[in-house]
Amino acid sequence: KIYPAANKGVIAVGATGRTDKVASFSHRGTWVDIAAPGTNIISTITDDEYAFESGTSMAAPHVAAAAALLKADQPGASADSIAMQLLANADPIEGTGKHFKYGRLNVYKSLRDGIPALRSVT
Repeated sequence: KIYPAANKGVIAVGATGRTDKVASFSHRGTWVDIAAPGTNIISTITDDEYAFESGTSMAAPHVAAAAALLKADQPGASADSIAMQLLANADPIEGTGKHFKYGRLNVYKSLRDGIPALRSVT
């Protein structure tokens, strides 16, 4: 299969709902690295308006923002190191190992703990 999220150096993101279950529309499989909230997320729309949207397009920015926070906290960190921190600190939730490889994004734990004993995140 060929899809951009499966490329080396890319973090594939799935979406979860408010109960931490994989969203019905989400990509799923062990090729999906991490999940993040992706249902009913407030978003800007046209004409300076806001609306609640759902999609992996709503989940991926959570992971990108977390990576930016880690980079700001650790200016010398490599992209691989930042990705490892995000994946190693993900919370295992229902579907981990089946719908996504590492669990749901936990930004606080990633910033607080860094890379916890390198729990085999490759």
